[in-house]
Amino acid sequence: NASPSLLFMCFGVNDIENYGSQVDGFISDYREAITKIQGATPHTVIYVNAIFPPQDGVQDRLPFYGYLDEYNTELEALCQELDVTFIDSGFILRELPELYDADGIHPVSAFYPLWFNYLADMAGLKDNE
Repeated sequence: NASPSLLFMCFGVNDIENYGSQVDGFISDYREAITKIQGATPHTVIYVNAIFPPQDGVQDRLPFYGYLDEYNTELEALCQELDVTFIDSGFILRELPELYDADGIHPVSAFYPLWFNYLADMAGLKDNE
């Protein structure tokens, strides 16, 4: 019954291990999720986040991260196709590598306020003071 005016979606960091090289399957499932939301709440503005990059060297341990660029390229194309906004916030982690957890994949809690502020900026939710 929810009908949000805005919705931010962020899938992938914990999902691409399951999909591996099957980028098309991930995109197909993402398409299905977005179109269901668009059908149920057509006035909701949807923002889709790029999959966050891991730290350098993680791909050596977890080879499926070698497909990350393909995932994000296809995700951005999907957003264009479905007329939703694609946001790549990965620059935050690339510029501030200390915001990675010890696993080199997940962000630490200090990342989230920076990310949320960036999302708010992108969605026009922040006051321009």
